[in-house]
Amino acid sequence: MRLSWQGLLLVLFLAVPAFAAPKPNPFLAQAKVHYQGLEFEKCLKRLEQAGRWKDNTRAEQVDIELYSGLCSFSLGNETDARKAFSLALELDPKVELPAYSSPRLITFFDALAQGVPGRAAPVAETPPAQPEPTPAPVAPPPVQEAPRKVELQPPAPGPTPVLTQTAPAPEPKKVLLPLLLSGTSVAAAGGAIYFDSQARSHEKQANDRDTFYEDALASQDKARRDARLANAAIGVATAAAVGAVLAYVLQ
Repeated sequence: MRLSWQGLLLVLFLAVPAFAAPKPNPFLAQAKVHYQGLEFEKCLKRLEQAGRWKDNTRAEQVDIELYSGLCSFSLGNETDARKAFSLALELDPKVELPAYSSPRLITFFDALAQGVPGRAAPVAETPPAQPEPTPAPVAPPPVQEAPRKVELQPPAPGPTPVLTQTAPAPEPKKVLLPLLLSGTSVAAAGGAIYFDSQARSHEKQANDRDTFYEDALASQDKARRDARLANAAIGVATAAAVGAVLAYVLQ
């Protein structure tokens, strides 16, 4: 199947704009991404590659110089920033900074753009006029009344108050001494029980038939000694118990 020369011309006419349309600068787009990410050194490297792109449009050349100035200013190099901003203003006197630029950057850029022909001067915003405050009404001075004469009246006679004295509250009983005597009585009673059991044990050993005579005599002496100690402990326990009761009652 062969195309006629009219059809071939139509195909060429439609294909020419596709080949003639310039491609956007890919390095410029990457540089803008780095600038938004605060990666200013990477942004400058991409801008150098974008400047060597052969098919740059005038708008792309303006953006290259503008973002070169932005990155240089952010890195503290105001000399390079001034050169880049000046070139951007020469290419497009109406070029503007990106939104949300810092006030210091805006001041720096506006100082360079003031002498550029064809650029409108920035309009200073005037603050709205503040209404004058109305004076507050002055209150009239208070009227002073004439001082009144106060007559002192003697108090009316009445019954003489009777002073009543409340009985003092009873002091709490001191229980330290009764507690000490009670503890002594309990300890002595325990000692009496112990020595009594020892005396019974020695007496049993002395009366055992298998015990030698000398051992039996020694056991009898120990039994009598423990019995005396048990009786003494009983006396101490009894006296301490009686003393504890008297000490608590007689307070």
